Amino acid sequence: MSGPSRRATVLTIGFAAAIGAAFVSPARIVAQISIPGFPGTQAPPRDTTGKPVVGTATVSGVVTSDAPARPLRRVTVTLQSAALRAPVATATDDEGRFVLRDVAAGHYTVMASRPGYVDTILGAAPGGFFGAPIAVADGQHVSGLSIRMSRGGVITGTVRSPGGRPARGVQVQISPIRTVDGRRRTRLTTGLGVVTTDDRGIYRQFGLPPGDYVVQMMVGGGPGRAPDAVRLTTPDEVAWAERLASARTPAAGPAAGPVPPAGRVVTPAPVYYPGTTSLETARAISLAPGEERAGVDLAIEYVPTAIVSGVVIDPEGRPQPGATVRLNKASASESLVDMMGALVGRVVRSGETGAFAIDAVPPGDYTVSAQAARSGEAAAPDAAANQANVMSMITSMFGRGGAAGALHASATVVVTGVDPANVELRLGEGSTVSGTVVFDGTASRPSPGAMQVMLVGALARTSIVEQALSMMQGASGRVGDDLTFAILGVAPSRYRATVNLPGAFFGTVMPTATWTLESIRAGSGPDLADVPFDVVPGRNIEGLVVTLTDRPTVVSGKVVDNDGRPSSAFPIVVFSTDSTHWIAGSRRVQQVRPASDGTYRIAGLPAGEYFVGAVTTLDLEDLYDPSFLQQIVPIAFRITLVDGETKTQDLRIGR
Repeated sequence: MSGPSRRATVLTIGFAAAIGAAFVSPARIVAQISIPGFPGTQAPPRDTTGKPVVGTATVSGVVTSDAPARPLRRVTVTLQSAALRAPVATATDDEGRFVLRDVAAGHYTVMASRPGYVDTILGAAPGGFFGAPIAVADGQHVSGLSIRMSRGGVITGTVRSPGGRPARGVQVQISPIRTVDGRRRTRLTTGLGVVTTDDRGIYRQFGLPPGDYVVQMMVGGGPGRAPDAVRLTTPDEVAWAERLASARTPAAGPAAGPVPPAGRVVTPAPVYYPGTTSLETARAISLAPGEERAGVDLAIEYVPTAIVSGVVIDPEGRPQPGATVRLNKASASESLVDMMGALVGRVVRSGETGAFAIDAVPPGDYTVSAQAARSGEAAAPDAAANQANVMSMITSMFGRGGAAGALHASATVVVTGVDPANVELRLGEGSTVSGTVVFDGTASRPSPGAMQVMLVGALARTSIVEQALSMMQGASGRVGDDLTFAILGVAPSRYRATVNLPGAFFGTVMPTATWTLESIRAGSGPDLADVPFDVVPGRNIEGLVVTLTDRPTVVSGKVVDNDGRPSSAFPIVVFSTDSTHWIAGSRRVQQVRPASDGTYRIAGLPAGEYFVGAVTTLDLEDLYDPSFLQQIVPIAFRITLVDGETKTQDLRIGR
């Protein structure tokens, strides 16, 4: 889906008096927001301890199927909240009813799941993440919740070998997509995963929400490992074997002639349906609610592979043994499958002579990089040893500074099926980024060891997938007891700075946060949490001041309809009036869905001027799409926040 038809309807916003209807497109329903003059409503108190709490409230309701409408039994219903260590869960009875007891006061997301149906969040579109939270007070009996679940769609087909035989054990990824600015992007929805073909070569993915999908056969081997490879038998080898078999005696063996050269090594290509290696040319499959689409068949295609080899040398030109050499795709695909491959890559160690070799590399554009410790320092952890545990690799990418060591080198390689040779990687000094953490406030401080200052890749990332990749390919340093930090061996690139601390992940403020990031500055320079900066070879960045505050800016209020009733139907989007901040991962672009009592709260926005708008529906990817935000600007109103300010902004929504 693309163009205006897939966009969320944008609501017109005004102050005490309506500013008039502002149509984004003729096909859209436009609503109107006014700002009535009644007292503000703060969000309910939050549990900031992270400990399990037992409350006195109950939450109950019923789960039914969408069409035909009937009660659904054995549905798992969960309450989820950032204040909970684990969700509170129960199952529906034969009448589709559920009751959750001993619920603590707070705001909760309600989710229902059952095999064969689309995982459903109360108030969200099928498969969507932005539901309407419910507000629960102490001793309250929240009843009458109604969750309607749609039967999930199905995509199924058969994977066959080049000879037409069913291929068993092949992994297939079915990815939801959308098209923005002419580019296909992978969407995130609930209930997705990788399926594997059975002994008949058949795969079947069920529980899919309606939408557009692409189907991809994964290259064997898994992330961080060599793909499954086979060697082709050449006609010369067949002829030689026939001559050898025709010999009557061993003495006649030499008459078969010399053994011919071995055939090339090939590996399965990452084929999209109906038979292309490009995401852009893959055929999109549009699923209606509950539709089953069969016959989405794939055939394994083999492509020639190459050995990427070379040598790693130190800054003085001497062979560098024990360096970590990583081969990654040169650019991250929008496919979730390829993102993992781009993230983990292939990892080997250079030998005593500095030589390295990575075999079975399919055609494509790659970056080959090397990292090593300085002479006399401990070697970087052996990432290759962790390849059986992908999550261990991903976790280890942060926390050791510069991703692998103090010396770095990289080169680009184009693999076409002919072995590249003489890839020379000359190591150069990485940089050090250092500074101090300052607490602005009186609340109890977190342990320094629980905090990390992080550098996140700030290249042109425009999707969630690409943003996740940039996060994982950054560098970090832990905060010491003296509140200083040093990120060592940072590779040359463009970065943004952020901090990880209890209640804040990659700078995103969670409801349980006590301390939040206020700014990261070098002297009177710009806030490096918002403005990208370059790390250049051999030049250190010193004197950064990371300021944390226990008084974050807060925008909160209550949303009501024309009749004064609380409304949770419309997501609220708050974003900077400066469009240079409309980038993936920006602290200055946030959204919130009002709770069932109409209250909403957004914390941690940096000081500045913001647009406030409301939309009828919202995909997670919309926040990463400048063209979507631009549609809200003409009918948004502005607010200005100063450091530590709590601003109450109540909204009235009407048609």
